[in-house]
Amino acid sequence: MSSPYYYQQPPQGPSYPLWGVSPKNGLGTAALVLGILSLIGSLIPLLGILVLPFALVGLILGIIGLSRVTQRVATNRGSALAGIILNILSMVLAVTITAITGNFIWQAQKSIPPPPQATHQPWGTPTSSAKIRESQKHKLLDSEGQLTILEVADDVNAESEIQPIQPEMKYVAIKMNIENIGEKNYTRAPWLIAYLTSDSGKRYTPSYNPYRDGQAMPLKTDIPPGESVSGWVMFSIPREQKAQSIEVAGISWSLH
Repeated sequence: MSSPYYYQQPPQGPSYPLWGVSPKNGLGTAALVLGILSLIGSLIPLLGILVLPFALVGLILGIIGLSRVTQRVATNRGSALAGIILNILSMVLAVTITAITGNFIWQAQKSIPPPPQATHQPWGTPTSSAKIRESQKHKLLDSEGQLTILEVADDVNAESEIQPIQPEMKYVAIKMNIENIGEKNYTRAPWLIAYLTSDSGKRYTPSYNPYRDGQAMPLKTDIPPGESVSGWVMFSIPREQKAQSIEVAGISWSLH
């Protein structure tokens, strides 16, 4: 016969909060919300890496929330546990997707061929030089000046580009000599209004850039009688075209 004073211990059930105390489920719920948002954000390429701080906060909140369930002050064990799992998954996905996307972009950039670069030669070593007939080298510009075309250099370099050209263009340089055959100082510079005609029939004006390993024709002259000045005049033309002729002060020289 059982004693009327027999005490039966209540069964140990799930982790319920103590009687009279409201469950503290906020952290577990917050962890779940952050886990869902972080998971969505982690799927965005490149930008997904930005969710890492939020996922880390969500993970910490989930761990604390789960600890509260164990301490029987919270009841949302499922939310806290789901928050921990989602936030860990979000961090893994964010890092993985960002790494894959970054590698894909890097490989794509490597596969793009670089823009064509001009393979200019230094002055004095032209890739080709036009042969000018001796009878056509020397021509009188006027009663005082005799202009001689000395050399034509194709695809040459400028020391620096005051007037930059596109990769599909090239520099053609004409070496000239002006001799004063008059009795007064020669002060004109007719090569400033020179025209280079290519094999396409188009005309090009001089390109006023500093020269490499070659003296440019001066912008101003003061040549005493019997003396001369030599230098280069440079033109930029399409790379596939060739210099056909040059015109100075209305007088033309054939360059082929």
